[in-house]
Amino acid sequence: YGLEWLHKKKLCSYWEDNGYCPHGDECDYAHGEAELSRRTPLEASDLEAFAVRHRPPTLPAREVGGGAEAHVAGGGNEQRWEPVPLPPLPHVQQRRGRKGPKLRCMITNCCEVEAIEDTCLLLLAAERLLQGSVYCTFGCHPHNYREYNDRYEERLLAALEACGDKVVAWGECGLDYHKNYYDLDDPGRHTMMLDVFARQARLAVAKGLPLVVHSRDAEEDTLKVLREHVPADHPVHIHAYQGAPWMMWEVLNSMPNAVVGVSGTILFPTAQAVHEVARQCPLERLVLETDAPYLAGEPRAIPTLARKVAELKGGGVTFEQVLAITTANCERFYRIA
Repeated sequence: YGLEWLHKKKLCSYWEDNGYCPHGDECDYAHGEAELSRRTPLEASDLEAFAVRHRPPTLPAREVGGGAEAHVAGGGNEQRWEPVPLPPLPHVQQRRGRKGPKLRCMITNCCEVEAIEDTCLLLLAAERLLQGSVYCTFGCHPHNYREYNDRYEERLLAALEACGDKVVAWGECGLDYHKNYYDLDDPGRHTMMLDVFARQARLAVAKGLPLVVHSRDAEEDTLKVLREHVPADHPVHIHAYQGAPWMMWEVLNSMPNAVVGVSGTILFPTAQAVHEVARQCPLERLVLETDAPYLAGEPRAIPTLARKVAELKGGGVTFEQVLAITTANCERFYRIA
């Protein structure tokens, strides 16, 4: 995982269309089949190490073993999730006496079909390692909009059904005119971006699921899709928002159940737009998120973000207030008891 999550895992669409790419060797995408690299799947050891760092404080130290990982089986239009036994894990000694915030819950976004098996493995492992404190969403990230079709959607919906009440939202989906900048020159592709976002927005509404929205350099079109396809009272999470505060206020004023997410970019000295979003967003409408691995490290980074929000808001707002209120906002929005 880490910062190599997407690196050279898919072909560069600009390179495919034009035979070259202006980003050259620095492009995250592959320029030809020879550059493609296989994604590294999650393994039990990855999850064990994560659990040691984030174990809920009420979980007793014990021998942890057995368990299962996810395996996709079946053909045609059907999928089922079959458990595959994992080898016993070594004794994990809970670190007692730790001070400060502890992990209460975590939401992982599965926004490409290639990540479905890993997501299922993460949920199953969390049942035995983290008291079932991990939840998920499903959707198609705007970077992958050209892949979205009936079959892609069917696979996401099959995973959604299989994961049951561990699914708390649809997304992230939306519009990314920064990453897909060159595609904006093609009217057909621009229309496809809007259609894929609108289709997923309607699906979230039909399923009664909160909608997690990715919007980057696409404020006006994001608002257009939301206004045309999402009821005003539907819960919408503007995820890891880095855009203009005016769009934040448009969403908050017109959608009473919406929240805005601030990510690890708030720690960047040059992220003035994010700083302004954090200052202006009412605490009762704010959530904190890592958007790992790019914008923060792990869930344990959340308290650092809360301290920065308190610093930016000033006026007597404390770190403890920010952490408590944003945590409650998250649990309420995603209906996590």
